[in-house]
Amino acid sequence: MPAESVISQQSVSLSLENAAGRITETLATQTISSASSTLKDITPLAAFRYASATTAEPNAMPPRRTLTVRNYSSRPQSFVLLASPPTFAPLAVPDVVRHCVYQASLLVAPETGSHTFIIPLLGGQPSLEGTGTASGPVYAITGCARQKPDPGVTLFVSDVQTLQEGDGVGPGERCRMTMPDGFEAAFSKQKMPADPDDEDPVVNSKGTVGIETDNSFDSTNPGYPFVGLGAPNPYNPREIVPAVTWDAVPGNAYLVRPNLHTWIVARDTAEKGSIYDFAQSTKVETVSFTAGDVAAEVIFEKDGTFTLIKGAS
Repeated sequence: MPAESVISQQSVSLSLENAAGRITETLATQTISSASSTLKDITPLAAFRYASATTAEPNAMPPRRTLTVRNYSSRPQSFVLLASPPTFAPLAVPDVVRHCVYQASLLVAPETGSHTFIIPLLGGQPSLEGTGTASGPVYAITGCARQKPDPGVTLFVSDVQTLQEGDGVGPGERCRMTMPDGFEAAFSKQKMPADPDDEDPVVNSKGTVGIETDNSFDSTNPGYPFVGLGAPNPYNPREIVPAVTWDAVPGNAYLVRPNLHTWIVARDTAEKGSIYDFAQSTKVETVSFTAGDVAAEVIFEKDGTFTLIKGAS
């Protein structure tokens, strides 16, 4: 066989081997990339479930609740989920408490469509009895609206402090909001201790937390600073979404009892985190979870009303 022919055959063989290697490498890269993408998609929710779990039991109920809205009407509809306002000790009650949209659905198909809101187990909710899961933390939030906080304005959180509610033996945890000139609204880095001089800790502590404001800013600050309560995005627990807020008035101490076992569903279109005015929608339904409840369901009827199927109104 001529030397040229042998060299040509060897070159063809090497080319085929190289091509096969590149194909194999490409497929391996695509497989790894696909696996990474899949992990990236599910990691936030998985991380939330793991971080929030308080029991290692394999069959334990996940620390969350669900609220499903079914659209039986003849037209596509959008729905928003809002938290109920907290109650305040009488010595420091805000002039205005604003609701913010916690979650918002896309358009839900008519007659057969549904959307399920996922609600993390937060402070201010009854625990899941029989599951080993206690009530979660309370998320105190602060930030600046940057403009007059009218309905439709979206609020963003600049700082968060997690607090534990009082247990009926001593006051709940407290935090202090501060905003010196040139700085964003933020909380003191250390949680304030429970007040040992509380005159009636049993009455004042059950289910409460404290949010205080110092005198480092002025009440006429053009940034419109606020404090309030938030909740984590169930698909991205690092994002805390405003739930209820009020103006941060300097030198105040708010003793707050969250009411995050009661949620409000409205037929409306709105942005997550935006201030919501109930006057803009007459189609609402209030759903309360009692201890042991993990799911609720409401139907949006053809006549534009809600019907509660599961849960307590």
